Order: sequence, then C-alpha cells, then structure tokens
Amino acid sequence: MKKKIIIPIAIVVLAVAAIITCLFFINRKLELPSLEADDVSKIYLDTCDNNITELDIEEFLGYYNQINDLRNNKKQEGSTSTSIIIIELKDETTIQIHNSGDQFEISFYNEKGEHCMYWGKQQEIYNMLYHGSYESN
Repeated sequence: MKKKIIIPIAIVVLAVAAIITCLFFINRKLELPSLEADDVSKIYLDTCDNNITELDIEEFLGYYNQINDLRNNKKQEGSTSTSIIIIELKDETTIQIHNSGDQFEISFYNEKGEHCMYWGKQQEIYNMLYHGSYESN
C-alpha cells in the first residue's frame, strides 16, 4: 500500500525539480564581460579588405556598456561578417564583435572557459561595423 503512494509522490517531486531547473536556465540573465579602460590593451575595427582602424578605448567602452537586447546565439546563426571589432584585453583574451544583419554578434570566453556567443544591439557600434564611423552616414 505504501509503494502505491510513494511512487506518485516521487514522480511529482522529480517533475517539479525538473521544471525549476529548466526555468533557472531559461531565465538566467545574459551578461557581457564588464570592462574598464584599465582592462583593455587596444580596440580596433578590422574590415574584410584588411583595413584596420584603432578605436579610442574610452569612447568605445561608453558604447559597449550600452549594448542591449542580449540574446543567446548557441546555434551560431548569422551571416559571415564583413567587419569585426576586436577588443584585446591585458589578460591576453579577446572579445570580438561581428556585424550581422541589423544587429551584431559578441563572442568571448567566460571565466569558466566556455565560449559564449550573444546577439546584441547598440546604434554607434552598429554604425562603426557597417560605416566605419560611430555616426551613420
């Protein structure tokens, strides 16, 4: 008689635990690495024609900190980028921002060594990737 009661209770407990775990991973807030000027060696724009333009660190970080609408890009969707902003950090890691459609992709390794790829938006960074200037032409 007790087995008949224990089995349904165990199933309910496992189902609730699975739902809570799924909700935790779905609702986990996406965050970019926090950067200050002292963390950065240099930032530059590299276009498909190998035209490299070094960017002012302080000015770029002002825009970087405004990146919004972060979404996971686990499937690595998107088109081949024609320009990329590379942020070289003093710890010898990099953060890359690739143009793709009306948004851009941010790619980096987190503190656990996991490769993270997010979609994001920010108008001046978008302009730099597509027009080579923070201002739209």
